[in-house]
Parts: sequence; C-alpha cells; structure tokens
Amino acid sequence: EFALILFIGLVLHGFLAEILNRAPTLIVSNVNLVKRVVFPLDTLPVMAVCTALVHLMISLAIWLAFHWIVRGPPPMTAWLLPVGILPLFVFALGAGWLLASLGVYLRDMSYVMPMISMVLMFVSPVFYPASALRPPYDKLVLLSPLTEPIEFARDVLIGGQQPRWDAYFGFLGCALIFAWLAYAWFLGTKKGFADVL
Repeated sequence: EFALILFIGLVLHGFLAEILNRAPTLIVSNVNLVKRVVFPLDTLPVMAVCTALVHLMISLAIWLAFHWIVRGPPPMTAWLLPVGILPLFVFALGAGWLLASLGVYLRDMSYVMPMISMVLMFVSPVFYPASALRPPYDKLVLLSPLTEPIEFARDVLIGGQQPRWDAYFGFLGCALIFAWLAYAWFLGTKKGFADVL
C-alpha cells in the first residue's frame, strides 16, 4: 500500500516537473517561429502542458492497473480525480507561460529549474502525508503547489473519501489568478523576444 501512496505522489510531481524543466527552453529552441513566422507563441507552453498531461494519464493508467492487482477495483470516489488534477493543470499552464518568457531573458533558468524541481519533491508530501508534519512545518508544506493535488488524489483514490473541498477551491482560485498573471506577463514580454533572440 505504501507503494501506491508513493507512486501517486511521484506521478503528480513528475507532471509538474516536466513543465518546470521544459518551459524555459520553449521559446529559445524555436527561434524560427519567433523571427520568421507569424505564430501564436503562447500556444507553445499549452502544447507542452498537454504533452505532460498525456504522460500523466499513462502513468495513472499504470497506477490503476497496479491498484487493481494489489487491492482490487478503486473506490467509487476515483472518478473525482480529473477534478482534482484541474487546478494543477491550470497552475502548470501559468508556470509554463512564466518560465517560457523568463527563459528568453535569463538563459540560466534551464539549469536552475531541475534543481528547483528536485527541491519541490522533498518539500511536498510525496514521500509522506501532509498530516504527519508537526507545526510549523504543516503550514509551510501548504505553500507547495503539489500539496493539495497529492492529498486530493490520495483521498479519492486510496482513502475512498471525499476531498477537502475548501482547500480544493482555495487552490483552484490561486491557480487561476497565477495563470492569469503569468499569461499577462508572457504577453507583455513577448514583444522583446525577437530582439533578444
């Protein structure tokens, strides 16, 4: 059972880490699209997030097959999982726009982000439940964008219980605001991409 708990945390971390690591090079590695072609550059992070989402779905299918073998069919609350992943998808989209833009002006972002992704894995409840932490660390772990999606997924997939909807909607609201600000930042900085590249 610990393997199931651990793997769901690793799967969701892998989804976000793929975006964080790939986004800083999205614009830099497509110079021709920036300089010579009229192309909506804001779709590059969207495509990267959708690609990572496909990888996430494959990993979740493997997880579900493993769950079926070890514990039988998943609980009835498992159908809520796509709802729980939605805020993480929105946050990843915002991170993609922000980091794609920053990667043009700060080329070292592509070297920094893998380290940040690794740190994010250890400060998020990937290897442990958030409830196992004592104050004040139990509040600090809530700052991680992975905490709520991981806890949501464990509640509906393993615990068979309703998630904490107040925390879910709080994270969804924050993710929407972050994505909107990141998209505005991307559009504002896009004008200088051709000059820098």
